[in-house]
Amino acid sequence: MAEARRERPPHLTPEMLPPLDLHGAFLRRTSLSGAVLKNANFAGADFKNARFVGSDFEGANLAGTVLIGADLTDAKNLTVDQLSRAVIDETTTLPDYIDRQALAQAAQAAPV
Repeated sequence: MAEARRERPPHLTPEMLPPLDLHGAFLRRTSLSGAVLKNANFAGADFKNARFVGSDFEGANLAGTVLIGADLTDAKNLTVDQLSRAVIDETTTLPDYIDRQALAQAAQAAPV
């Protein structure tokens, strides 16, 4: 009798998942370090003192996102444009490639 072969389900990859939608969420002190956050919607979310070390922010919506005290060390694909729409301060740890002076200028020019 021939043994039936079961096919294994495909390995789940970030590209197979829908974008994360946490708009308006209250997630202070959360760690999403190393997370793939491509096209995520964090609009209006509160991530005060959260950790995003090494996370990928490609295309993420950060409009009104509170990132006061957040750690964005080594974050990938994070732009001045994205951060200019977020709420940050001097306690927010930015990736080395983000210029705080350019960010301050962009934040002043960003629509409210």
